[in-house]
Amino acid sequence: MKFTIGAKIFCGYALGLLAILVLSSQSYLAVKHLEKNFHEGRAQRDFIAQVDDLHDFVIAGQDAQRMFLITGNRSQLAPFERLLAGLEGKIQDMRQAPAAVRREVEITRLDVLVKAQVSQLSAQIGNREAATLSASVAHSSADMERFVEAIQQLKSLEMKEFTAVDQETSKVASNLERMVWYGSLLSLVVVSGVGYWIARNITGALSRIETAAKSMAVGDFTVPPGDTARGDEIGSLSRSFAAMVQALSDLIAQVQRSGLQVNGSAVEIAATTKEQQTTAGEVATTSAEISATAKEMSATSSELLKTADSVSAVAEQASELASGGK
Repeated sequence: MKFTIGAKIFCGYALGLLAILVLSSQSYLAVKHLEKNFHEGRAQRDFIAQVDDLHDFVIAGQDAQRMFLITGNRSQLAPFERLLAGLEGKIQDMRQAPAAVRREVEITRLDVLVKAQVSQLSAQIGNREAATLSASVAHSSADMERFVEAIQQLKSLEMKEFTAVDQETSKVASNLERMVWYGSLLSLVVVSGVGYWIARNITGALSRIETAAKSMAVGDFTVPPGDTARGDEIGSLSRSFAAMVQALSDLIAQVQRSGLQVNGSAVEIAATTKEQQTTAGEVATTSAEISATAKEMSATSSELLKTADSVSAVAEQASELASGGK
């Protein structure tokens, strides 16, 4: 499978991106957990505030009832009347609070106690002149103590849960901080390591090709470029470089063989030239001899011509003599 340099770089960045995505997803989950704990903590604080408000609401009504019992002034009963009018609404608000899902039993008990206490306070208002008022007040005080105890128990449960949520939130925040630091460090190490490996993988191969090229420059064609088995661009370049080196080596060898052939041919040509020079000398000598012979033959011919002329003259004389003898 061809694994190109671009693919290696892409894989390196993909690993870095994957590390960042993992870090981001974990951070997102941690933030969502923190958000959930924050909402839970706020709901519990609101619920505790509702419990305190109910407690203060009932105490204000009780104080107003006590002032009426002491003074007989019905204008003092205004807070108690507000208690009668708004008690059911406050109980329902508590039941509908998000933090009240796990507190249904405690809220029901609190509802029973506070309604019993309000009924007792209402009865005391009606029996203000009765002889049993003191006993009724004592009984209502005991009911109020139980109501306060139920309020404190409910608040204690909510405070424990709120403390647990707060501790968990602190733990998650601390884990998130460590996750961000360690995740960032891990991402940096991964990206740096992959980048270094890719750079080393490329520069090392190019360095070996450079060494082979320098050796070629001084006439050494025996240094291999290496990395010819790689499937990326570096491998293709190495194979092409090795093919070029082999072609140059073959060309140089062929040139050397041709030079030897040319040298042998030159020697043969030189020897042939010497033979031709010798033959030319012999031809020149022969030509000189032929010229001399020709000259001698020319002289002989001249003499022969002269002799022929003499013979012709003698022949003519003999012919004349023969003609005169007749």
